Amino acid sequence: MILKHWNKFWFDSDSSQSLCLLRVFFVTIFLMKLLGISNMQYIEKLYLDFPLHYFKSIQHYYLDQDAFRMPIRGLEWLPAPSFETYNRIEDVLLITTIFFVIGLYTRINGTITATIYLYFFLLSQFTYRHHVMNLVIVLLILGFSRCYDHYSLDRFIKRKREKTNFVEPKERCVLPLRLVQVFLSIIYFFSFIQKLHPHWITGDITLLFYQQGSVSGYFSDFLDFIFHKYNLIEFSHSFWKFLGTFTVFAEGFLSFGLWILRFRRFAIFIGMILHLGIGFTVSIETFSLQMIVLYIAFINPKSHQNTVYYDSSNKRHRIFVRIGKMLDWLRRYNWVDNRPYKSPVINKKDISPSNIKSISLQTSDNEKRNGLSAVLYIFTLFPATFFFFYIPSALDNWRIKIKSI
Repeated sequence: MILKHWNKFWFDSDSSQSLCLLRVFFVTIFLMKLLGISNMQYIEKLYLDFPLHYFKSIQHYYLDQDAFRMPIRGLEWLPAPSFETYNRIEDVLLITTIFFVIGLYTRINGTITATIYLYFFLLSQFTYRHHVMNLVIVLLILGFSRCYDHYSLDRFIKRKREKTNFVEPKERCVLPLRLVQVFLSIIYFFSFIQKLHPHWITGDITLLFYQQGSVSGYFSDFLDFIFHKYNLIEFSHSFWKFLGTFTVFAEGFLSFGLWILRFRRFAIFIGMILHLGIGFTVSIETFSLQMIVLYIAFINPKSHQNTVYYDSSNKRHRIFVRIGKMLDWLRRYNWVDNRPYKSPVINKKDISPSNIKSISLQTSDNEKRNGLSAVLYIFTLFPATFFFFYIPSALDNWRIKIKSI
């Protein structure tokens, strides 16, 4: 029985949409790094260099010098390219990454991209950065997986070539997605364990970072302006200490909260707040964006799993549905016109006739919502509006639960 559950967890069949979304967004973040678009602190410091080379000149190139290369123990045999060869490999990496994002010959370009970046990572201990290690592992998982069933030119070309109507791709093994989920939880768990220190829990570390100038950017500059303008210097110290405490408990909560369905949406919201705050105040390149994008692994974006019922004779309903269809990039909803003079599409036991006049929603979990409650929930499943509508939807959900007690 235990073995059966173990195999189901790792090798069950599932839709590959989440994996394909990860390919699009995560590899785009990697492409941003390759082009130099990685500084979230100051917008004017963003630049685009095409192609961007890690080593600016041959004087800075140390990989072909045994005295400075400092290879990883056990990998001394790995050949180091010359300066010119290294630059040409970077050019190839940039091209394969672009093809990987758009999903053209995805399996080939994904494999090449992951292998080249792994090679760069293993050449020297100096190339190690936590955000680079994160990129290497996820690129390897994506590069050797079937992450092209959706949102790819390969899929589009295949449909055109076969000249058939749209057919949902068959389900794939969930293992690649599960590896990303476990990897994300491991990052949070060990980061939490490392921060279980009195100076982190009390927030003294983050206050020290602020006082030493390690924290910078428009966000911290804006806070400094507010604190000084209203003479809230003491509150400023308490605020930066609170951020340290918040970081510890947020990472501890995220290490398990993402796995629990009841807490998942709240965990994603907390994680976005955490990483946006870090990204806008600390120079860590694309790490915060990487972590936010990896939450896609915990989102089930199966198409047409929720149904929205509306009345097309109502002008406000038509406007809402037009906006909804425009934002429904993942096709999360079926949009059903349920005008009163038509034969009813829904079961009257589920939604009363008086509620048909308002927007009604039936979720994939058979939860029924009407009116404002339905509208708030609908916007939480759109990628472009999730961040703004999550709290209002959560408050509304708590109100409904309290009222039903």
